[in-house]
Amino acid sequence: VIALNIPSLLACEKEKRHKTCDYLCPVLGLKAACEIALNGELSQIDAALECPVHLPSKDILELERDGQMLFLDSYFHTIKWFRELVNCFLSTSEKEHQIKIMKRLSNIVQLENELITMLNDIPDPKLGGSSLIDETAKLKLAKGKITTKNKAKNVQIKVKEDAIRPKLECLFRPFHCNLACLLGFEVGSYDWGVVRLLLKELSKFMRCCLVPQKANPFGSKFQAPSGKERIDIGDQSPEKVAEHFLKEGVFKAIYKLLKKIVKCKIENDQMEFSQKSDSSVREKND
Repeated sequence: VIALNIPSLLACEKEKRHKTCDYLCPVLGLKAACEIALNGELSQIDAALECPVHLPSKDILELERDGQMLFLDSYFHTIKWFRELVNCFLSTSEKEHQIKIMKRLSNIVQLENELITMLNDIPDPKLGGSSLIDETAKLKLAKGKITTKNKAKNVQIKVKEDAIRPKLECLFRPFHCNLACLLGFEVGSYDWGVVRLLLKELSKFMRCCLVPQKANPFGSKFQAPSGKERIDIGDQSPEKVAEHFLKEGVFKAIYKLLKKIVKCKIENDQMEFSQKSDSSVREKND
């Protein structure tokens, strides 16, 4: 079976661990751009979209420090690879490709959640050679969780998810804004983790478009007023992107999702009410 073995690539260059894998995504993006320019499609490289990736299977807490960093970097570069695949194939309209993109998005949601869990368990975690402890340590110091004395010691600082996710967003390439168009693709056929991701990217685009273009120094990478969110709109204007969303049925899909959420909420409330009624009847009978 042909598969991308990222841990082996990382292990081959221990001292220059991030050199080889750092080229994977740019080369894929360049290849995809060339295929679109020359052939107008990505059929020559679509095998990469479903190509499996090897990941370590051991318990990260049982490994030594070097093994833990290799474990984390394997997840980190795999997520980067999947994100690049999604961005490259968003331009295609083939249903087969869209189904594979949805599967990769599901993989991204799962791997990011697992990565955050591992980062919370490892002291002074690093990704791509960058330490994540600086920002989070400041947060803990501000709350008085650690003192100046034990700061110098090798103590484990528990990192909360809300402190990790913004840092990860800065390390990963942003999704292209057209990702939100997948909300109009077979609603209900994918898990709610993917739905939340798509809605998050759509809301990020809406917030990013609040920044006046003349005051935006980031070119096509629009940035929200908070200064922490990024989204790629390519060479399109926000108005053109919004028109594309309307054409692809994004807003209709959101309406259907809201109806489905409300229906599930009503059903859950009815179930809870029925269970409470049954329990009260039993108590009276007793």
